Amino acid sequence: MKATKLFIYLILVAIVFTNCTQHDTDELGTPFVRFRLLVNSNGQILQFPTVNQSIVETAEFEQVNLNTIKIPVVLSGPLQETPTDVFYEVISEGNFTEFTVFPENKITIQAGTLIDTLRISFQNRWSQTESNSIKIRITGTSNPTIQIGWPNETRKMNEITINLGNLQQTRYFFNQNLYNLAGTLNEELLIPVSFSQPVTNSMIGDFDFINPTFEALSLCDGEGAVFDYSLEKVPFQDGATTIFYKLKLLETTPFASNLKISLNTGLNDFVVFGINQVNIFKPIFIVRQGDVATNFYNVSDALYRTFGKAWYFNPSTNSCDWSNFNTFTKPVPVPPGSEFDNGNGFHKYRIGFVANTPPVGTNPFDLRRYYAGTRVTSPAFNIIQAIEFFPENGNSTTQGTVKVVPQTLTFIKSSNDAAVNVPVCGSGNYFFDSTNNRWVIYVELHCDETQINGNNDVIKPMYIYSTNTNFVDPIALSIPCPTRLNL
Repeated sequence: MKATKLFIYLILVAIVFTNCTQHDTDELGTPFVRFRLLVNSNGQILQFPTVNQSIVETAEFEQVNLNTIKIPVVLSGPLQETPTDVFYEVISEGNFTEFTVFPENKITIQAGTLIDTLRISFQNRWSQTESNSIKIRITGTSNPTIQIGWPNETRKMNEITINLGNLQQTRYFFNQNLYNLAGTLNEELLIPVSFSQPVTNSMIGDFDFINPTFEALSLCDGEGAVFDYSLEKVPFQDGATTIFYKLKLLETTPFASNLKISLNTGLNDFVVFGINQVNIFKPIFIVRQGDVATNFYNVSDALYRTFGKAWYFNPSTNSCDWSNFNTFTKPVPVPPGSEFDNGNGFHKYRIGFVANTPPVGTNPFDLRRYYAGTRVTSPAFNIIQAIEFFPENGNSTTQGTVKVVPQTLTFIKSSNDAAVNVPVCGSGNYFFDSTNNRWVIYVELHCDETQINGNNDVIKPMYIYSTNTNFVDPIALSIPCPTRLNL
């Protein structure tokens, strides 16, 4: 009989162990409260209500970043008719004290529930040369009938130890590489800088993350004009993973301009990774009619691509040749009320090359082969705004010119994660090929490869087709062909 009762007891304990919301301690006897810390194989804490019954609760965890730690506090037993206060104490071992445990001193499990969450947030980085840890121990409850910890002697889970390990570096980056200004007086633009883990004001201090400079509008358009503006960091609360800089235009600008903003380096334990330059572009306004861009995308077909022929130097034949490529082509979203809205929320004169599963990219302008040895997650392989159309005489429905939207593309080397910036621009023409029932773009992409080989203007000619019908090579060009590079 005793053996049978013990077997039933162990089964019930196992049920509670794997389901923190099951109130089954009527059979067990005394209800109890504990921590329920679950850590997956990647060293990440599972957040409630995520449950993985194959993971065993752990009483110790190594923290290697500044993300807030969330620890469930679980009451196993019948639902309580009144709130239950669970009291705890915090023991800091080492010299690091710049953290906060919330709620302070006690956590309240509300009536009709069996769980709440304790949070540990960090206000600063800790020393990598010292041993530091945080212990949190349940000391009592407002209901004396509730036992502290599991009803066993080996794994009571009434105490959690957080060891502060070797901190990961904080990566910071821009979210996108291009912003457009309308050029109106007092126009404002928020430019986000994002971080891989939370930051605080004390970590950053007076460090300025961005450095603005006017530069030539592009290789294609010559010198850019300047405009008067203000740029300031927006105050932020500790624990943010994104901070903002606000740019305000202090004069109207009837001319085209390009303000380049780069990320500064030099802050300890912070490293730039990803997009490190932004172009603030003010185009010249041109009166146009029609919805040209819609000829080069299909929102009802997620697998829609445009097809291309890129002109390149073929080392196997020691001559210039055409190579095939394709790329996912997408419309460019515009805000409500935009003068460029085609009625569906998309730009009438711009298209982009964006993959279906970013940050994995597509192959815009055949750049995956022009610049090999780069990560497929390089920001350069998702170009949100790539080509702009200018109908002939402002209203032609069949032909006109194109421009590559000037911007800086960031490639990440596969070998060492180093960023390589390539400013691009370009121009060409487009027309409707009635013989093959397709739209055709011819464009010469200008690439500033100064950071690669010192060449500040390398031209990459190519054709882009709306379909792959009659996919034969064009006639050979009489201009030089670019060499493909391995970064």
